[in-house]
Amino acid sequence: NRLKEENIRDKQQKFEDTQRIFQQEVMEKQQKVFAPIKDKFDKAVKDVAKEMGISYVFDSSTGTFIYYDEADDISAQIKKKLGISSSKQ
Repeated sequence: NRLKEENIRDKQQKFEDTQRIFQQEVMEKQQKVFAPIKDKFDKAVKDVAKEMGISYVFDSSTGTFIYYDEADDISAQIKKKLGISSSKQ
């Protein structure tokens, strides 16, 4: 009975390991396939934003920036105002 339980646990572990490996492979293949599409999209957004003089473009569904003009990045000034050193230690 104990051997059967160990055998079942071993098979379950092997199944979970195989499933995890398969999921990783699928994710890697998806990234490989979609990377050129994403790059093309990102370039189009950047080009259109520059042509229109737009400094910021964000995805309203996620609230994340798709593009921003780095010239408008005020992070360093904010850190200075807060007394935070911007040098890496």
